[in-house]
Amino acid sequence: MREAIRVACLDATEVAAHVQAWADLSRRCLEPSVFNEPGFALPAARFIPSRRRPRFLLAWDESDPVRLIGLCCILEPVPFWPVAAWLHPQATAAFPLLDKVEAPRALAALLDWTRRRPWRLPGFLVQGVPADAETARLFRTLPHWDTMEIERRSRAVLRAGDPLPSPAGKEFRRQARRLAEQGAWIESIGSPETAMGEALDDFLRLEAEGWKGRRGTALVQSACLARFVRSMVLELAVSGSCRIDRLVVDGRPVAAGIVLRSQSRAYFWKTAYDEASARLSPGLHLADAIGRIQLEDREMILTDSCAIPDHAMIDRLWPGRINVVDLLVGQRGGFPPTFRAAGRMERMRRRFRSFGKKLLAAAWRRRPR
Repeated sequence: MREAIRVACLDATEVAAHVQAWADLSRRCLEPSVFNEPGFALPAARFIPSRRRPRFLLAWDESDPVRLIGLCCILEPVPFWPVAAWLHPQATAAFPLLDKVEAPRALAALLDWTRRRPWRLPGFLVQGVPADAETARLFRTLPHWDTMEIERRSRAVLRAGDPLPSPAGKEFRRQARRLAEQGAWIESIGSPETAMGEALDDFLRLEAEGWKGRRGTALVQSACLARFVRSMVLELAVSGSCRIDRLVVDGRPVAAGIVLRSQSRAYFWKTAYDEASARLSPGLHLADAIGRIQLEDREMILTDSCAIPDHAMIDRLWPGRINVVDLLVGQRGGFPPTFRAAGRMERMRRRFRSFGKKLLAAAWRRRPR
């Protein structure tokens, strides 16, 4: 007879005692994601405003209480709303980390915990799950549970073996010649012992001096986000999971990009460029160089652009696409009409949010200059 699974719900302070077990689970999980690893998720949880901080569901087999078989960051259950895996505003995915061998048992135990939360609609919401990968298939085939697809979207990725077409046209080649004439070179910084802090400062400065700074959304303009990104970048760099690439012209960085890594997957997380040098498209040339660096890494299977669908720049450079889905998972036969109502409410919430973003974007375009 197999041992029972124990599930505990901990806050960010309590889960710190299990960081080593969490990191070990990240190395043997069914579906890797840097956003669900302690180097990203813990700084994100620590520095987010307290009213929005997540909690952490941990699952152990009672026969081995030290070895985690499942972990998920969740939002505090809101009355009359489904429990949701926590999606940080700077992340693209929120789903459980599951041990490859014990994935079905671990997922069933985590879902059972969410099912027993009082005063809420049935269902557990996960987001950004690769549609054709093992975790999504497990959600859809797990006995006694149903799934409802809330949203599907596609974004650019670079897979091992993909051809990497340079942007066609004389203008790109002319810019490349001009950059070469000015002694431009790509610098990769990937460990705390190197100038990681200085490279991060350059990135934050470039971002703040650009359109995000004018709109007030640059990372450094939020005290919480600035503390988070500094802590996260340095923590991931210790394990070799973060790299900052810079395009340097005449001794001055004109573009910078942050690349995160989890096992054989990488994430082109953020990029910024000097708008005073826009005539040479430094961001485009840096992204082209980062793609080539990734393809030269023989351990890398996939690099995720982390971009919005139909991104004007990265979609021209990276030929691959990945479909990701947001799923609402509910117990089969457990209040089906209420489960369907929860799915409709979530879709409606997203439509209102999208409409609000469009209104804000229109207001931004009409602002006095």
